[in-house]
Amino acid sequence: MQTPMRAIPVATAVLLVLALAGCPNDYVRPDAPSPTADPDGVPCSRSAGAAAVWIDIEGSGSSIHPSDEECAVDPGTRITWRYAEAFHLRFPGANPGGRGEGATFDSTSGGRRYHVSIDADNASGRYEYEIVSGNVVVDPVIIIRN
Repeated sequence: MQTPMRAIPVATAVLLVLALAGCPNDYVRPDAPSPTADPDGVPCSRSAGAAAVWIDIEGSGSSIHPSDEECAVDPGTRITWRYAEAFHLRFPGANPGGRGEGATFDSTSGGRRYHVSIDADNASGRYEYEIVSGNVVVDPVIIIRN
């Protein structure tokens, strides 16, 4: 018996749909490097268990804000703030970096943006700080978890 010509494209299409449905396209081998890995870690919103997180400063001119107004991290996490323009962080009280750290951190240029990095080596608690860019000041919080 001979197969009708129109049955071949239909059978091919059915096999293709079944093959794609059975193979999730978001599977990544556990040992495969992430093609989108960020050297500064993960967004602070995904900080649980992360060794490094980043907070992007967004906006410009008279309106800036951090990507996370309140960022909670585990002890020892490296926190990196990033912005397109020069800025500095000012901690009016204690800072998450612990003793030996200054109260003001000036950003340094690194490629296309400026950044400040601090390791969360202080005691667990809330650390209020200010992001200063030009004449604009915003006041978010870093929390070091227990």
